[in-house]
Amino acid sequence: MKEIDRHANWWSPGEIIFLREQVIWLLQFLSDLEKGSWPMAPNGVLYKDHTNVSRRAYFEAPIEVYGELMDRLKLCGIDGAVLADYYANKPMSLMCLTYQDKSEGILYRKDRALRYVTGPKRKSRTYKEFCNHRKKGGR
Repeated sequence: MKEIDRHANWWSPGEIIFLREQVIWLLQFLSDLEKGSWPMAPNGVLYKDHTNVSRRAYFEAPIEVYGELMDRLKLCGIDGAVLADYYANKPMSLMCLTYQDKSEGILYRKDRALRYVTGPKRKSRTYKEFCNHRKKGGR
């Protein structure tokens, strides 16, 4: 499994546009984000919103990023759950190791879900339409 170094790459909440690398990185910190905690910066400093006019609680940005990521994953159904499980749990959980599909491999489905959840905006078509379009040779 190709893994993004948890600390070599670091983004603040405002820098998150759901690039592939960012999504993988976020998935590795999923439990922290769910609790409202942003991952520690490589220099050991915890992220805090330092804007002078911010009226937001420290946990709002991590929760918002977590919510958007989870919404995108839910749109992918079981493939989104497998994607989250694949990067969030070390080692991969039993579900990911034993999941069988007659037509497509688990790694292909995980990668397809990753392609669907990446990007600054959500996809305009459903996950099913996205999958069917890709099967027909479209992009």
